[in-house]
Amino acid sequence: MERINLPLLANQKLSETPMFKEGTPSNTIIFKKLCGIGATHGEAKIYKRHSIIIVPNTPVLKGKQEARDENGLRKYPNILTVYEGVTKEDISAYLAGDIKYKKILCTPEAYMAKVKPAFVEQDHFDLFTDFFMLLDECDKIITESDYRRALLKPIDDFFLFKNKAMISATAIVPSDKRFQEQGFKRIYIKPKFRFKQQVVLVETNNIVAAVQDEIEKHSTDCFFIFVNSADLIHAIITLLQIEQDSKVFCAETSKTKLKDSGLDNVYTNLGAYAKYNFLTSRFYNAVDIDLSVQPVLLFATDVLRNSYTMLDPYSDSVQIAGRFRCGVKSIHHISNFNSTLTWHKEKEALSFLKNGLKVYNGWIDQYQAATEEGEKAMLLPAIKSSFIHPLIKDGSNSLNTYLVDGFILDEQVKSYYHDSKRFHHAYKLSNYFRPSLESKFYTVCDRQLISLSLKATSSALIKNISEILDANNIPRNPETLQFNLGRSNDSIKKLYPAITDYYETLGFSKLQELEFNKSKIDTECKRKKSLESRFNPALVIDIQALYKVGEKPLESRIKLDLNIFYIKHNLKRSAKVSDIKLYYATSRSSNASGEKIMKIIKILQIP
Repeated sequence: MERINLPLLANQKLSETPMFKEGTPSNTIIFKKLCGIGATHGEAKIYKRHSIIIVPNTPVLKGKQEARDENGLRKYPNILTVYEGVTKEDISAYLAGDIKYKKILCTPEAYMAKVKPAFVEQDHFDLFTDFFMLLDECDKIITESDYRRALLKPIDDFFLFKNKAMISATAIVPSDKRFQEQGFKRIYIKPKFRFKQQVVLVETNNIVAAVQDEIEKHSTDCFFIFVNSADLIHAIITLLQIEQDSKVFCAETSKTKLKDSGLDNVYTNLGAYAKYNFLTSRFYNAVDIDLSVQPVLLFATDVLRNSYTMLDPYSDSVQIAGRFRCGVKSIHHISNFNSTLTWHKEKEALSFLKNGLKVYNGWIDQYQAATEEGEKAMLLPAIKSSFIHPLIKDGSNSLNTYLVDGFILDEQVKSYYHDSKRFHHAYKLSNYFRPSLESKFYTVCDRQLISLSLKATSSALIKNISEILDANNIPRNPETLQFNLGRSNDSIKKLYPAITDYYETLGFSKLQELEFNKSKIDTECKRKKSLESRFNPALVIDIQALYKVGEKPLESRIKLDLNIFYIKHNLKRSAKVSDIKLYYATSRSSNASGEKIMKIIKILQIP
């Protein structure tokens, strides 16, 4: 594809450039890089033609629908946004209405389910010749289609439109051959002004503690914290005890999960912000956030437990930073890293997929040729569970090019989180940020800490609590930060008295030896406490005053004597004859009458 560089001046919108003045150029992919340059604004309001604009998700639609200008009037009065509650009949009425230039905004799902069917049922317009199609944030087709297959549905229609264009926030060039066949051009927006933003990259072993540090540094500021994990959001809010000052904005499924876990201020639409605002990936792209202040932005990625929290510095981070039209005070990306991560470079990934597809198609052939039920029963699960199966183009035995592009991108993003050096380098090469790197390592790691906010198994909870107790007791390296999130050993004793008792009774090494198994620990604690109770100094004095060296008491008498003192000193157990060996060195024999006796040889020193 031909490449075109388009210079853009400060405060200039795309619609104000000669190339875009009459409309978004057809058969182009626009790599915009910057946010807020009016990439969809012209098509939604200015250009004198009918347009269908497909955006990645519903919040974008609601943002356009509710946008107001400086006079409080609707910014886009002529658009029809198609989301929940809007029917095919509403679309038909809009098409038949008196608005001269029709502007329809929808998600990929709504296009297939409502917009396209509405055109079939009317005769005012020809969908593919009368309308310009603009796919906004088309990179989402690559980055999210592995779990949102509906994103791929409009692609075949896209190439049927006479006039069409895509907008991308990444530098990824789709590998679909139809772009070449239809003569598409790539337009790269080249700002002619300073636009790079400072970002502080924080390498840590405790995400929650690092977030706490940033909050304490900017205690008077408003925060927008981007975390694509309901569990991690819950951990941060509950462990930092900021529930009353926090709001979470996420998809419906995450909302239900967070509500069930006890958080109340959870919403699916943006608005009425709090001091601490948590946003999932639903709000990373194409949603404008208008504030009267410049907030502090925190990105949190936990690659050790939640790989889906990874952000691509080339796209996700850029898009998030660009959401705030009034600018931001500072940006901080807090992350742990995984030195065991492996990934495929592009050529390796393509070879990997090619070889996998070869085996996959072999299984398909075997399955289709199979005549026995047992053969099919063996092959079908293997086919459906293979890593290739989700990448197959619907109705074929070939790979979907967009899913392949997404696989390659995922592998590339994985490489950034192998270590902080690669991470820093990726941010630097994004050409949008000026990154600096700092490290914050704590006595307690986030695996241990986050478990306190989740419903962990008993063994996992015992393990993590005892690790925290042990870490707080061990003299720390001067370069290691002390864990100070209200979870000191004193507070842990109050919250987890039983586990603290395990730790204080047996010690960490013994708990580890017992594999943090509650049943084994209870048995060992009972045994040790029973033993310790029998060495109560007052009890020892009483028992060792019973007999003198050389005496030969009957075993029946010994048991009776011991029970008297066990009762006196509140030991909740019955005495055994063998207990005498805890206090005296003895030898067992019989007297002339054949009765069992114990000869007292020595009074033992009790430590």
